[in-house]
Amino acid sequence: MSEPEPQLLDLRLWDQSALVLFDWLMTRDEDSLPFTHPAQKQALRDLATSIEWARGLGHTDAELTVAQEQVARDMADDDRSI
Repeated sequence: MSEPEPQLLDLRLWDQSALVLFDWLMTRDEDSLPFTHPAQKQALRDLATSIEWARGLGHTDAELTVAQEQVARDMADDDRSI
């Protein structure tokens, strides 16, 4: 019996959030992330690839700073503590 075709999702994600998330994914050491299953690592890699296809790789430090400020702007103060 053959496996069914994978179902793809169309997710709506703000371009600024995509930039912040992509930068974070590209600058993390995968080995330091708290994975409990290999599929989690692959799913993050799939997400990074999808964001790369959607918005491309290039961005400046200034673009990232603006995106971070815009994305964090509406957060509750309690959530800002890292």
